[in-house]
Amino acid sequence: MTSTRETFTIWMKSLVFHGNGCTVFNSNGKIVYRIDNYDKKSSNEVYLMDLQGKVLFSIRRKKLSFLGHWDIYKWSGSKMNKLEKPWYQARTHSNFLGREMACETKAIIFRCCGGSLVVEPQTDHSLVMALVTVYGLMTDKI
Repeated sequence: MTSTRETFTIWMKSLVFHGNGCTVFNSNGKIVYRIDNYDKKSSNEVYLMDLQGKVLFSIRRKKLSFLGHWDIYKWSGSKMNKLEKPWYQARTHSNFLGREMACETKAIIFRCCGGSLVVEPQTDHSLVMALVTVYGLMTDKI
């Protein structure tokens, strides 16, 4: 979190050759987050990492869910307690034909404008990036 508004640029490419994912740059042009999906696009689990490769969140698609349902687990140190409840959850809702989609989540202040993501002060940036990752999974971008 910072005390000022932060602007991020999201590049929908992985830093890993032939990998899926995305790279997130701050307003100074430095890489701050990355999502590398070594399996395939729309994988059932991806990891949000910082620049050094430290996992911050794992994002898992819930099994046996008719509509999209993702559980977001926060890592502490170098591992996640698999028995703990998800730290955050996101779900999709669509009409019968699947042409419209909405994401249901708790209120967080951020907005997209001109290819950038603007995050308001006192907002957990890593959580916002986890939600952006879920959206990428929902839309088959990651």
